[in-house]
Amino acid sequence: MKAKKLFLDFEEENTLTNLGLLRLTEELKPHELFFKINALNAFCFKRIKDIVISRTYFSYHFYRFQAYHHLSKNCIQIISNKSSESHQIKVQKELFNFETPEGLFFNDLPDVDYIIRTTDFIDDFSLILWPENSVFKIQTFPICSQDEHYQLIQYYE
Repeated sequence: MKAKKLFLDFEEENTLTNLGLLRLTEELKPHELFFKINALNAFCFKRIKDIVISRTYFSYHFYRFQAYHHLSKNCIQIISNKSSESHQIKVQKELFNFETPEGLFFNDLPDVDYIIRTTDFIDDFSLILWPENSVFKIQTFPICSQDEHYQLIQYYE
C-alpha cells in the first residue's frame, strides 16, 4: 500500500498588536533607568538576550529587558530603539547609502527611546510605575503580524 502525503494549508491571520512607545524626558543610561524602574515596582526587570539585526553593511544589537507581573500574569518586554553596539559587515562603497553605525529598531521613529511589548497583548502599559519626570506619556503603536519587526520580536521570544 502506498503512503499518502497530507499537506496542511495554514492561513496566516493578519492580527494587530499594540506596542508602547517610550520617550525619555532626560538622557538616562539603561542601567540608571531600570534601577529607578525596579525600585518603584514589585516586579524586577532583568536584561535578556539582545535582538540582533543584520543589514547590508552593519549588524546592530538592541537591549532587551524583561519582567513578569505576578498579579496580571503578564510578561513585559522593553526593547531599546537605539542600538547599543554595531559591527561592520562590509565596507560601504556606495555614495548614497544611509546606513550608519548608529542603528534604530524602528527607523521611522528616531525620537523613541524604548519599545514596550506585553505577551498577553494587553496594551495597558499603566502596570509599570515610571520614575517621576523621566518619561513622557506612553504612546500606543499598532503593529501588524506581517511586519518584519513583529516577526523579529516573536523570533527572539
